[in-house]
Amino acid sequence: MGDLPAWAAEYVGLPFRPHGRGPDGYDCWGLVRRVLAERWGVDLPGYDGRYATVTDPRIAETIEAEARAWRRVDPAEARPGDVVVLRVLSLPLHTGVLVAPPAFLHVMEGVDSVIDRLDRAHWARRIVGVYRHAALA
Repeated sequence: MGDLPAWAAEYVGLPFRPHGRGPDGYDCWGLVRRVLAERWGVDLPGYDGRYATVTDPRIAETIEAEARAWRRVDPAEARPGDVVVLRVLSLPLHTGVLVAPPAFLHVMEGVDSVIDRLDRAHWARRIVGVYRHAALA
């Protein structure tokens, strides 16, 4: 998968847990929060009380509202620490953090945290956008 930063391995294999904010498990946003806080010093809101399940449409509303406060970047200009929003069930329900574009770290129900690639057909067609927090701009 190319040259991945050594720190990324620390986040591989963390268990999925609904509403997970650690340390015993994470949902996708919980993992993004942890990585951005530990690696870039960016504190993000939890949002864990705003949805019932990982397919709750309220997640899409929350992600869309949060994304408005971030700068959208061209995927070709993506860099480590940027957050990717992905469609699941035709809605923007999933997030991951870029570690070495196109490699990104994510966790989802049934899959412990893993590094995957945005250029794989499975994910490439699901990209809603790539976003950069103001603290990283």
